[in-house]
Amino acid sequence: MKKTTFLIVGKHAVLEALKNPSRKIERVFLTEDAQKKLNKENQSLNLFKKINVFYKSRRELDNLCGRDETAHQGLVAEVEQLEEITLKEFVKESKENNLNLIALEEVTDPRNIGSIIRSAVAFDIDGIIVKERSYPSKSKLLYKSASGGTEHIKIFQVSNINTALKFLKTKTLENSDFRFRIEINNNI
Repeated sequence: MKKTTFLIVGKHAVLEALKNPSRKIERVFLTEDAQKKLNKENQSLNLFKKINVFYKSRRELDNLCGRDETAHQGLVAEVEQLEEITLKEFVKESKENNLNLIALEEVTDPRNIGSIIRSAVAFDIDGIIVKERSYPSKSKLLYKSASGGTEHIKIFQVSNINTALKFLKTKTLENSDFRFRIEINNNI
């Protein structure tokens, strides 16, 4: 069964998606100027190997991005969602006994979530717990704001933040070596 695709935009978001071997990319739309810059900056990487590339004008990319007027920087990629792992599976499979997680509750603005993802990657956070209802998983603004950070961090979509935290607490009680540190952010 083929997964549904969505668009991500912006130089860093698209470049990181191209570099991620776990990310399935259907096709890339770019301007000729953007390709010249990419080839110049990434001479050692063959970023477009085995990928359908379509050259478009800036105006065509503007139309492709739609009404949210996200600055595409000459690059747009049609991608599939990354394979998701549940929080329980991640904790079970983790060889690390000391996890750093962030929980986001009531944060719905894609730009804010993208900025938090970008910062979490910079601070080497292991994962982000979000409410599945309020996480815009296919938002161009989120991916653009995250500047490719979504390719480097686990995002756990849960139906209830409190239940996820209780699970982590019981995991700590069961295993004295297991520790987690969590930051909760609910008003950005």
